[in-house]
Amino acid sequence: MTYNVVENVDTSACTKKLILEVPREQLNQEVAKGFDTVRQNVILPGFRKGRAPLSLLERRFGKDVEADAVRSLIASTVETVVKDLSLPVVGEPSISDPTHEPGDPLRFTLELEYVPPFQLCDYRDHGVSIEPKEVGEAEVGRILERLRESSATLRSIEPRPAVKGDVAVVNFKAEADGAVLPDVSHERYQLELGENVHMPGFEEAVVGMTPGEQKTVSLTFPPDFHDPALQGKEALFTIDLLELKEKLLPELDDEFARDFGAEGGLSELKDRIRGNLEGEARSRAFLDARRKLADWLLERVQFSVPPSMIEGHAKYISAMQELQMERMGGSLEDLGRTSEELRASNRAEGERAARLSLILDRIAADAGITLSEEEYLNYLIHLAHERRENPEWFVQNVVKNKLQEYYRRRALENKVYNVLLGVTPPEGPQSAHIHGPECVHGHEPEPAAQQPGPSEQSQEPEIPKE
Repeated sequence: MTYNVVENVDTSACTKKLILEVPREQLNQEVAKGFDTVRQNVILPGFRKGRAPLSLLERRFGKDVEADAVRSLIASTVETVVKDLSLPVVGEPSISDPTHEPGDPLRFTLELEYVPPFQLCDYRDHGVSIEPKEVGEAEVGRILERLRESSATLRSIEPRPAVKGDVAVVNFKAEADGAVLPDVSHERYQLELGENVHMPGFEEAVVGMTPGEQKTVSLTFPPDFHDPALQGKEALFTIDLLELKEKLLPELDDEFARDFGAEGGLSELKDRIRGNLEGEARSRAFLDARRKLADWLLERVQFSVPPSMIEGHAKYISAMQELQMERMGGSLEDLGRTSEELRASNRAEGERAARLSLILDRIAADAGITLSEEEYLNYLIHLAHERRENPEWFVQNVVKNKLQEYYRRRALENKVYNVLLGVTPPEGPQSAHIHGPECVHGHEPEPAAQQPGPSEQSQEPEIPKE
């Protein structure tokens, strides 16, 4: 393939613009091959297949054949140019302004994005270590008490004034501006007094009431109330106390432990809780070390990132935000920032993510860190466990949505972090886990406690360019 570079301009540290010419002879040869193909495949009236004269073919198919020849020649030229430049090109090259007047060479403009050369720091000298917090008996005891709370039963008590610790069964109706607020009104609502999990003043209004009593109070919705239209707004609450109940906690004994699958009794349950907490402490410590290591690398390895990579990561972050807000029943407006502020923030985070991905990829190449098929599958299985999804379904879904390359890259990055931080990844399925209030993963499709590696986010609507 012969071509001439008319102009070669670096439009930025990671973008290049070239004006290229391809000799007319090559275009003529490509057009001739196109007519040969047409002649062998098209039957024209009065001519046997493969015998139609060139003049007739030119009149009938000339424009289409020439257009196909131009596209084919441009594609092969771009492939050759990219190979000759030896640049790590990102995304699809942009082609514009193709011209080919009769007798003149084919000329077109090629614009490329590429990863500019950069020097790694001595990444082995990062000095970051994993320092998990020790788990004491107090933490184990706190989980046991929460488990007792979750297993508590309720028993009705004789009418008397309500006090903290009671469970009050109430009907309440909220009104604002003369209209009932149906989403904030409930019947036979069980309210545990003293927990302070409701809007300010509500539980205090119930304390002292006697079953059968009604009370109307004016309360102000807090500024972080889930409905933005009601934030800071005053409303009248009419409360009817129907009955009072007391909470009965189970005895903390071997029988209680067996209800949670600890056949060995209370001692085994405590050991399992301690093991879970220690695993979560290690996971939390790893995530903290990973953040520190990422900051350390980004501070020492500076280079320009191709715009399309930044945009791809920014779109991914925005898609994750939309997905999370949708799951919470809200919208991006609920984040309290303008769309411009959110876009700027996501772009800055997208640039950080893209640069970090390139650094980790270069470290993998420099240190000879590779990913086996078994390691890749183990990564997907652990990721499925993190998201509380069926591993077989998760792997099939990755293949179905053609996300293998994306997850291979993430798995390799995960291994780079493990190697640099001296972490040995787990083998086989994760151990059984007692879900307690101290879980760092929150029982959502987010990081799990037992995975001593980087956390992942939930499903990817769009994959960043890399």
